[in-house]
Amino acid sequence: MREGIVIYPRFLDPTLSHATATYLHRYISEDHSCVFNPDNKRIQKRIPPDDDIYNYVEERLVEMGLLRGRILSELNVLHSKAGCRAQPLHCDYDPASIANLRIKPLGVLIALEDNTRLNICTRHLEVCAGDAIVFAGDVVHGGASY
Repeated sequence: MREGIVIYPRFLDPTLSHATATYLHRYISEDHSCVFNPDNKRIQKRIPPDDDIYNYVEERLVEMGLLRGRILSELNVLHSKAGCRAQPLHCDYDPASIANLRIKPLGVLIALEDNTRLNICTRHLEVCAGDAIVFAGDVVHGGASY
């Protein structure tokens, strides 16, 4: 995993991507919480382990060998509304506490729309619907502005 980041094109089956995105947009509109952000325009909602989407994502992570020595602890759907400002750069896990781990926790961002962006330090990654960005838990990143 170069720089602790890998992009997996077509992580979601292309025939499922549109239906999955539609389902998750409806799902998050029902109830959500705001995500750490300088405004209230980035929202999230946890997907329960008994949901078909949770099971599908977990199966894909297993198929790709990304869960070896790891468990899927939670799955959230995030949505950035129009005008959403960029998130401050941060790590999902304390770098000092995971520095010596043989198997680090991962963050996985699965794009539900084209032109999904993630800021990684001084770089900006952009992916298409169905693609996934997988990164080590100590990679400095932040949600992009929209």
